[in-house]
Amino acid sequence: IPLAAMQRFVGLLAAGVHAASPLPVTVGSASLKWSGSDNSSAEGNWWSDRALFDAAAGGKDPPALARLDLVNVHLWEWMVDPVWGYDPCRAPAAYWGAEKPIVVAEMPDSLANRSADGLLGCAVGQGFHGGLFWAVNDPAHPLRDAYQALHLRVAKDNSFESLVAWLHRLPTGNAEPTLPPPHESATARAAAEKTGIQAAFFAVAIALATALCALLLCRAPPPAAKRKRSGRRTRRQQLQDADAPSKLLTDESISTPGPSQPNSAGAPHTTVELGSSDA
Repeated sequence: IPLAAMQRFVGLLAAGVHAASPLPVTVGSASLKWSGSDNSSAEGNWWSDRALFDAAAGGKDPPALARLDLVNVHLWEWMVDPVWGYDPCRAPAAYWGAEKPIVVAEMPDSLANRSADGLLGCAVGQGFHGGLFWAVNDPAHPLRDAYQALHLRVAKDNSFESLVAWLHRLPTGNAEPTLPPPHESATARAAAEKTGIQAAFFAVAIALATALCALLLCRAPPPAAKRKRSGRRTRRQQLQDADAPSKLLTDESISTPGPSQPNSAGAPHTTVELGSSDA
């Protein structure tokens, strides 16, 4: 891909991001070899504002948003040389004529003549703005000493939130974004965890109360049929014990002969039935 095409692509992409959001933009520019001024040992600054403006313009007025907010360089063994090396340990950021903050965003656990702590010291000193080790998930470049170096050098309040906050503080030419304090997200996570614990506690309490109710307090009454049968037996026993009817029911379906209607024996009579009210 020609350099001009890549510069145009990066410039237009940066302009689009800046137009849509306040987020900072950068690109992995591989080395200080291509991110330094003419007064340094670099071959040029391929990602300067002027380079991206001109490439993105395409012969028209250059878009003002076609720019990077920080410079992202890498550091590997081939870049190290005491005379011409493209090495943050060899010369300070001012030597490279940087227009923007420079972050050494890719470096190994160590080099032939520099330890992890030494590399990190160069990346956070001499006017540079930080470094990132390569890489947690790359077996070809294990991080043997990087963790200890980070533990010794990084302040206890440095975190992902503080890194994001620092990136947003870089000048972008747009309105300042509204960001939470570095530790606000941690507070929100703690509150969410507390709410979750409370919800779990109430759920367990409700389950225990339901089980206790089912076992001891909330037994359902016997079915209606069973209650009716139980009542019938009790009433019959009461009738037997009292040796008397509980109610006399006249069977209206049977005609009751009057004095003028004798029965087979020639005498008037009245017919009645003896029984319980639910018989």
